[in-house]
Amino acid sequence: MATVLTRSANPAIREVARGLASAKDVQIMQVVAMVDAMPSRGPADQLIAPLRGRLARLRPPRPLRFARLLFLPLDPLIVPAARWRAEQPTIPRTVIPVLAAAVEAAFGATGRTVASMIEGRTTEDTAVVDAAGALLWGHAGAWLLDAPSPAGWDTTGLNAQLHKPLSRRIGALLSQADRLRHMTADACHGLVPPEASAVQALLTDAIGCEPDVQPMLITLLMARIPECGPVLLRVAAILGNRGGALLRKAGEQAADTLLDQLEAPGGAEAQLGGQDLMEAGAAVRRLTALVGALDGEALSPDRRQRLKDVRQRIRSGCESLFTERLTTDLLDPLRTCVADSGPQVGWVLETAARGLRALETEARRAGGEKTYDALLGQAAAAVREISAQGGLEWVEGMRLMEIVAGPEAALAHFGEAP
Repeated sequence: MATVLTRSANPAIREVARGLASAKDVQIMQVVAMVDAMPSRGPADQLIAPLRGRLARLRPPRPLRFARLLFLPLDPLIVPAARWRAEQPTIPRTVIPVLAAAVEAAFGATGRTVASMIEGRTTEDTAVVDAAGALLWGHAGAWLLDAPSPAGWDTTGLNAQLHKPLSRRIGALLSQADRLRHMTADACHGLVPPEASAVQALLTDAIGCEPDVQPMLITLLMARIPECGPVLLRVAAILGNRGGALLRKAGEQAADTLLDQLEAPGGAEAQLGGQDLMEAGAAVRRLTALVGALDGEALSPDRRQRLKDVRQRIRSGCESLFTERLTTDLLDPLRTCVADSGPQVGWVLETAARGLRALETEARRAGGEKTYDALLGQAAAAVREISAQGGLEWVEGMRLMEIVAGPEAALAHFGEAP
């Protein structure tokens, strides 16, 4: 495999990239928005490459382009080309623009319809993603199974012989993308784990398209729905000796890949975040569930130590995330409150407090209970201080205190209604 250099040869871009490494989140968001708005990003795209870990944590809405929509269901598998290995169940990032351009050109009118549907939309427009994706993914998957080598493959930095196996595996995955997206949506709404029969059908249909896709599909399943680990074991038992052995081997490959991703610099931390507090809490829950799914009684000492190290990073990351969001979402707005701020401010503060408690509940699963007790104590102290200064009405102060410190603390400080 050829190595792809992601470091720009342009000294001006390298200088700006060095400055962005220490930039604040709001500055990162502004730069990404500017680059995303360019009709042709060209060398400017290299500004974003070193920031992907932070972007994964910030989760800003990104413009829906054809290539982004096409590969959106496969995002957990995408890695920098310099880190990609042919034996791993992942996808090198450099193939995305090349394969997407080939699909768009081959689809003609359908491709233009999809492009029109997503014009001016972002990744947050889930209804548009679902509608356009349903029109695109299955057909694109079928086409990629037997697609000719596309123009520009040499720009991927990969050997020409790698096109066919990669294209077929990506095609087999995309053929199941709509079904997998529905499974993931059900999981997000608490309908987990998926039924063994549904998972078995997903695997059977994908493998029917391309037998070598099983490790990639299991990696994708575990990344999207970590709770399906026990379901995969049940499916392995149903498949019998040979099929079950192949599935378990694929599961080991998936586990190694996911652990490698978590161990990479910023890998575990990048999965902790979200645009709002409820999304951040869901991200923490998914990550702790994933680490739990990678654990087991028969682990080697090396794997056990690796998981222990990852857990410590997740614990530290959760504490940093909660500390940051406590300040930005609750303490800073609280300290600017005045008595005549209006009811909307009280509602915003209460929503933030509830989101923080939801995040705290999930973060405690990673450890550090005393840290969260101390941070919530800071929040309660701030509520008392601002209330004493007249920045909060009695009802607002009472409700906030009840959320961050419990009803007994609220009653002890505020007493009965005046």
